[in-house]
Amino acid sequence: MATPHKYPTGRAGFESIITEGYLYVDKTERMYEMIGDRKFVFLSRPRRFGKSLLVNTLRAYFEGKKELFKGLKIYDLEKDWIQYPVIKLDMSSYKDMLPDEMRTSIADDISKMEIKYSITPNDNLSNGARFKNLIETAKSQTGRNVVVLIDEYDAPLNAHLYDGKLNDVKPKLQEIYQQLKVLEDDERFVFITGISKYLILDNLSNLSMRDEFADICGFTKKELATVGGKEVEPYKFSASSMLIYNPAKIFGEETNDAIPDFIKQSFSGFEKNKWNGGQFFADDFYCNVGYGREELAILYQHGYLTIKDCDQESKVYTLGWTMPNLPLQFRN
Repeated sequence: MATPHKYPTGRAGFESIITEGYLYVDKTERMYEMIGDRKFVFLSRPRRFGKSLLVNTLRAYFEGKKELFKGLKIYDLEKDWIQYPVIKLDMSSYKDMLPDEMRTSIADDISKMEIKYSITPNDNLSNGARFKNLIETAKSQTGRNVVVLIDEYDAPLNAHLYDGKLNDVKPKLQEIYQQLKVLEDDERFVFITGISKYLILDNLSNLSMRDEFADICGFTKKELATVGGKEVEPYKFSASSMLIYNPAKIFGEETNDAIPDFIKQSFSGFEKNKWNGGQFFADDFYCNVGYGREELAILYQHGYLTIKDCDQESKVYTLGWTMPNLPLQFRN
């Protein structure tokens, strides 16, 4: 464990954090429990909560890099340390692109992964067909099922949520995501992260509001005391979960708390007190977006609102703001 004074500010690379002696709060036992006997897993959290670090930790684990985990809980929990072929896509790299540019850029990234398996890129094939072939070839050449990691799956969708291009963007992503279900027998584990909940696959185990996985990203109060960071406004991600703190804010990173333009554009006639302290069912704020004006769901899923309390009998949740420096039009 590194000194608490060497914070991994702005870093999400597990291997570099470990090898360069940065602070790493051990989440590997929870990660090991998450994997379990599951094959398709989805986790949503607000931005800057450590989703990408979790993805990269999973990558190192499934690539069998045991030496990186020495001193961490998973080092003794895992007995086999099997090396699997891992395919990773970071969808946030496409968020600022128009639909046609997005398709081209995804094709370029698939080409880079094809080289590893000596696949000749074929621009006449769709990205979905090439992605399917990539997974099948990786399994054929290694003799092991493939691990697929998709980080920020929804970044391009959020970027075009209200600019009239959402329906053009969806097919560019769906042709990739649909292959994950088709190729179930060729996959060892599929992990998808994001901020928002869109309807993309119906076979995912959604752990986002499960009490036992509330602390898989972010820090608990006990962990906060250990790392010595500053205490900030906490989040709750389930009815009975502990309080969870945003690592970026604990480490004093400069975070932009301004409401993104695509969210501002969706709030005509915004009422300042409409949701702060309001009571709702989970389906009201943790629902699929992309079908209309889902202001409550967007504010919760992007981390501007969080769970403050929950009546265990009725399962009615009380929500409240999370950021004291939100723009005035979005505050009490």
